[in-house]
Amino acid sequence: MNSEEIDPARWSGVFFCHPEDQCCIAYFISEVLDVPSQTATRPRPGEKIMSENIETETGETAEADAPITFDDFTKVELRTAKVLEVEPHPKADRLWLLKIDGGEEQRQIVAGVRSHYTADELLGKTIIVVWNLQPATIRGVESKGMLLAVQDGEVVRLLSPDGKVAPGCRVG
Repeated sequence: MNSEEIDPARWSGVFFCHPEDQCCIAYFISEVLDVPSQTATRPRPGEKIMSENIETETGETAEADAPITFDDFTKVELRTAKVLEVEPHPKADRLWLLKIDGGEEQRQIVAGVRSHYTADELLGKTIIVVWNLQPATIRGVESKGMLLAVQDGEVVRLLSPDGKVAPGCRVG
């Protein structure tokens, strides 16, 4: 798969807040994509982010909050990964470059948690990663996956197993 430069406008309608959920991933994603704050304010619960429709790979338009099928869900490969190295992103103050071990392969991901975690806090941590996400270039650096995190107000927490597990374990 080819890496592509992420266009924040293209992804604007994908992320939204559930009416009963105070954790808004949309705001967190806007930090990763480095969207200017005037267009990426923290949404209120239930508020849509910009567009309500997204464009699929085939060019069709789909509802951003439409239910997905079980088959769609099974396409997402979540894995545990151990953080081996942490470096600051050369072009973004809010991003870390993480070298991770996913069991059978090591790769680099770009993570927008720099204002919430120090390098020492991330080093050696086991995280959950979307492993089969198409590679993307974020601020000039290729990222081959996405770590999972939640944001509740100003607090950001990484998703991780509650005990010791090997890198590369499937989450499901």
